[in-house]
Amino acid sequence: MAQHKINNILNISTDVPIHRAIGRQQMKTLLAAAQLMAAGFMAPQMAAAQSATVQQIQERGTMLCSGHNGSYFGFVEVNDKNEWKGLDIDLFRALTNAILGDPDKSKIAPLSWAQRFPALQSGDVDVIIKATGWTMGRDTELGLQFSLPYFFGGAQFMAHGDLGVTDATGLAGGVICVEAGTTIERLAANYLQTVNVDHQMVSY
Repeated sequence: MAQHKINNILNISTDVPIHRAIGRQQMKTLLAAAQLMAAGFMAPQMAAAQSATVQQIQERGTMLCSGHNGSYFGFVEVNDKNEWKGLDIDLFRALTNAILGDPDKSKIAPLSWAQRFPALQSGDVDVIIKATGWTMGRDTELGLQFSLPYFFGGAQFMAHGDLGVTDATGLAGGVICVEAGTTIERLAANYLQTVNVDHQMVSY
């Protein structure tokens, strides 16, 4: 596969009805701890009166948020000056400013997708702003609280263009890579099962 060039990669969408169903389930949301939900984006005085977590943030003087490995382009990435940037970073700095009055008092902890929930539950971070899919299981089993969605996205497959694949059924017998700990892993498996495509799923 090393000889393939990036411009030979073909983006393959699911057909419209399924794609829309996947899109609805793949709502990208700003995930916050339950204590922060009532306080999010409010004045610091109101937040402190309602949230023990916000009080801890104010006593510490900094706010801790989950980041990424710096390559989630458009959402969480590192520029040439070694500075964090992206939509998720902007939202985190805005929340930090609302609570502490200074966006520069934010601290970002690089975390994988699988590490984000344990980090929030253990208190290693105060909030997750990481384009996280809102699911029933996460909403009811993890003891966390989602905010209103701030991004809606669908799911797609990518394959090398010279393979001649035009839809997902052309992936039969192939190896499909997905990021571990994401809803994409389950959504892709469910969809491929629906269209009877035999495949090997590899999580990384």
